[in-house]
Amino acid sequence: MICNVTLKQLGKSAGLFVPGSAVLVDEKGRNFVFAVNQNNAVKKYVTTGKLLANGVEITGGLTEGEQIVVTGQQKLVDNASIQIVNR
Repeated sequence: MICNVTLKQLGKSAGLFVPGSAVLVDEKGRNFVFAVNQNNAVKKYVTTGKLLANGVEITGGLTEGEQIVVTGQQKLVDNASIQIVNR
């Protein structure tokens, strides 16, 4: 499953929020997500901010409107071929 990153205004802070399950951590402790690039899942390192009940703030590494993988990403590797089945 993928999702579109959405810009939301929350008080003084505006940021990108994604589902917490979409953010993974590599063996060096760096946060990343898999972004959709045509039919491939591309690993993108991100900087995280606030952790809220409905998601994680992304303060760097993604831009508004990018699609990311939110289900099944634990089994992906960088540049893996994917098929989008649900938007």
